[in-house]
Amino acid sequence: MVDSRLNRRSSIARFFVKVHLAWKCRRSLRGRGATMKIGMPRSVVDLYEWLPGYGESAVSIASEGSSLRVTVRYERDCEEEMQLMERDLIFIYSPVFLRHSFPGDFLFEMTGGTDGFTVGHLSEFGFSEFCQAYGVSQSIYSPSRLPEVKHYSVQFLAENLGLHILASGVELGPERVAGY
Repeated sequence: MVDSRLNRRSSIARFFVKVHLAWKCRRSLRGRGATMKIGMPRSVVDLYEWLPGYGESAVSIASEGSSLRVTVRYERDCEEEMQLMERDLIFIYSPVFLRHSFPGDFLFEMTGGTDGFTVGHLSEFGFSEFCQAYGVSQSIYSPSRLPEVKHYSVQFLAENLGLHILASGVELGPERVAGY
């Protein structure tokens, strides 16, 4: 009986912490036009090193355990024949991702210049209020230490799709024939 009361009290306390954090987040964003600041971008992968000049044919997103798999399909000219190929961007331990149409206004505002940011590249941001807010929320909600995350962003120009991903790391999978 005592255990059930403690569990109920702790779940009520967690609920109020969530409400308080949501209120603080909305209040802090309201004064800035509802944007979070990001900065210090650096290119991790240039997608156009392996994509054709006209871009990707399709992009699919799938969550696999704690990882996020972004599969990019594109056409490759092989021996006078077009062949559909694919390659994966695998984001290790990805608790949060945001998908939006690109180009277009979104939740983030670039600060400190855009020298290291190139559209069509997978970029990592050295400064991200999104990443900081996630870290603060996890330190409150999780008693165990979770992997630290970084803020990644990628734009797919032919699909008009942008992604913002929090993950502890990223891997580029090998090129393969689509469907295999």
